[in-house]
Amino acid sequence: MQREKQSAALTSIIAAIFLTSLKLIVGILTGSLGIISEGLHSLLDLCAASVTLYAVRTSAKPPDEEHRYGHGKVESLAGFVETILLLVTCGWIVYEALRRLFTGSVQVEASLIGFGVMGLSIVVDLSRSCVLYKTARKYQSQALEADALHFSSDVLSSSVVLVGLFFVRLGYAWVDSLAALGVAIVIIWVGLRLGRRTTDALLDRAPPGLPKKIEEEAKRCDGILEVTRVRIRKVGLDTFVDINVSIDRNASLEKAHAIAREVERKIQSLLPGADTVVHMDPISTEGTKIIDQIKNLATEIPEIKSVHNIHIREMARKFHLDVHLEVDSKLKVREAHQIASNFEKMLRKEIKNLAEVVTHVEPLEEETKSGEDITTTSSPLVREIQRLILQLPEVKDLHKVTIHKANGKYDITLHCKVKDETTTQRAHEIATQIENIIRSRLEDIDHVLVHIEPLVEGADA
Repeated sequence: MQREKQSAALTSIIAAIFLTSLKLIVGILTGSLGIISEGLHSLLDLCAASVTLYAVRTSAKPPDEEHRYGHGKVESLAGFVETILLLVTCGWIVYEALRRLFTGSVQVEASLIGFGVMGLSIVVDLSRSCVLYKTARKYQSQALEADALHFSSDVLSSSVVLVGLFFVRLGYAWVDSLAALGVAIVIIWVGLRLGRRTTDALLDRAPPGLPKKIEEEAKRCDGILEVTRVRIRKVGLDTFVDINVSIDRNASLEKAHAIAREVERKIQSLLPGADTVVHMDPISTEGTKIIDQIKNLATEIPEIKSVHNIHIREMARKFHLDVHLEVDSKLKVREAHQIASNFEKMLRKEIKNLAEVVTHVEPLEEETKSGEDITTTSSPLVREIQRLILQLPEVKDLHKVTIHKANGKYDITLHCKVKDETTTQRAHEIATQIENIIRSRLEDIDHVLVHIEPLVEGADA
């Protein structure tokens, strides 16, 4: 790639040297301002081609400590320098053309050699512009595109000069200066066009409509609540995209990572090869905001030790809440009911569109229980549990059955294996079914905990 770009730039330098020398010599000999202006234009092309070659070579360098995004913007900077050269040359041509038009002090010779030089110039410029445009589009090189613009403008301006020489031969010498003004107009047009493109690249102007397209693609990803910012910058061949998206604050790290990868894939479909950074902003949805409100309000009532099992249902744009409250187990029912009622009033006051709230009061469990492990002395009970649970077709293995006894009640924990493709929802249903079986068949059960594992080697926990 770099070899082809450098070859195109080097060939342009050789062509520019040849045309510049030929035009300036013939222009001075014939006194034609049109040809001289074309010579200066070609001299400008020589400078531009040299800048392009330097830019192409420099932009190929990999990123380093001081240039973390690489050196691709050197090509845009080169294009900007070429624009300045274009406009400076244009200023001189306009000045000289106007001076000759008003003074008429210079004699112009419309010789055949002048026609020949301009004709040859058109052929060379046309071939070089075609090669440069092809290479520029192939590798998205702004410097080569700027060089191609120079040679393309030469084709047009040389044609204008030929027309001027033709009229000089007919005796209208002033047309040569007018032709030079035509060349200047072409240079101004090309220069402003090139300057706009290079300035846009240097200032990281995003292509019109592209940020909106990226935003729309990102919003199609499951889990994206909002796209708050999209930034795009072009550095040579490389495109860098920074995007900020909002996701549910309760999303797991794994879920957030999956969302980010999906956003990257969407952007890649629009901009193949783009270097994308996705920044995740956690925000509260309507449901999580209400949950946070409930938990915060509960802290304002010292008698409420904890809230859990918060269920929110939305019907006809109204919210219906179920909340479990834990209070001191020594409180009387009347006292606990009053605490719950006060909490319900607080919720109705603070939460908008709250149609109904139902509280369930529970005693706060002691953090530790004094008891003993009776697993080894309760073999009949362990076997009965195994018999009951292994009757379930989805339970493939049962192990680590542990029985603790405290205050005349039993706490049972056990580990079950199910097929690894079983969904989390179904695994939860199996665990609930096991708990219900144990409670219905055995007496004095206080607590049952069922740990579900996938039936794969090395998955024991």
